[in-house]
Amino acid sequence: MELTLLYYFKTVAEMENITKAAESLYISQPALSKAIAKLEKSLGVTLFERRKGRISLSAMGQVYYEYVSSAFHVLETGEKKLEELKQQSGDTVSVASPVAGLLHEPIYNFLSSGEQVQIHQYFYEEHILESELLSGKLDFAVTPITIENSEIEQIKLMEEEVFIVVSQDHPLATQKYIRLADLKDDGFLVDEASFDQKIIRVLCGIAGFEPQILLHSNEGDLIDDALRNNLGVCLVPANLIYRKNMRNLAILRSTDVELVRLLSVAKRRDRIFQANAARLYHYTIHYFQNLGQELDEYFGNLLPEKQFSGRKSFGINNLKD
Repeated sequence: MELTLLYYFKTVAEMENITKAAESLYISQPALSKAIAKLEKSLGVTLFERRKGRISLSAMGQVYYEYVSSAFHVLETGEKKLEELKQQSGDTVSVASPVAGLLHEPIYNFLSSGEQVQIHQYFYEEHILESELLSGKLDFAVTPITIENSEIEQIKLMEEEVFIVVSQDHPLATQKYIRLADLKDDGFLVDEASFDQKIIRVLCGIAGFEPQILLHSNEGDLIDDALRNNLGVCLVPANLIYRKNMRNLAILRSTDVELVRLLSVAKRRDRIFQANAARLYHYTIHYFQNLGQELDEYFGNLLPEKQFSGRKSFGINNLKD
């Protein structure tokens, strides 16, 4: 059933005059009469009685009109509710990430540019992140995790290398390039805000050993203190190294296993952004794309890329349970 035909029927029923109804609908009288006849034929009933130039609802038409009128009332109520929600949420943007600190700088820079926007920023685990995107509570998210859901759209932001970080007192600290396998006798410190134990175990498994995990925590300061005191080693994404104080720490590049994670921005595929959300969304994309270029240049100078024979490649973003 075409919604247009139902709206024509509702209008004629309320005006009880084909000519006036046609004028209000901005169509010709013959076209409106043909549309009503088409509707009656599809329903198999006579909706109007026509007497001496007047038109009025038949008994069947009166029953049908109540349902059609009610349906349009519900649709109009829905449109009004959407307008209310747009007015309420127009100044508010909701964003999240499963990685602590990943959104801090782009949000800070965005607000520092003079934008008057209310931002709600959350730190969610993977499964919560997906459900909040699907429910519409989140405008978008930045994540290193591939979300396996056809309703979620992800756009690549950058490929970020992951480095080995050790204390300057570590025996391998003076070497810029080491094998991940060289750390088989070391204890690992896992910053769960960036990685979880599963990823560390998979990566070390590729290098041929089972890691000894001494500490896993989502408190970055605790991990940093343990690192500086040579209590273990850590795998750290380039972005975090670039931003934090690396005093008394050494940065090393893996030669046997390529460590890379892919950052993407994720949103519900049919999400329609309000103006503020759209501005922050596009700002975030440009921010990380530019950051990726900065990181490539910075670490290219710090640890020039080399050709490592037999290096195994593993994309952290492709990790599956």
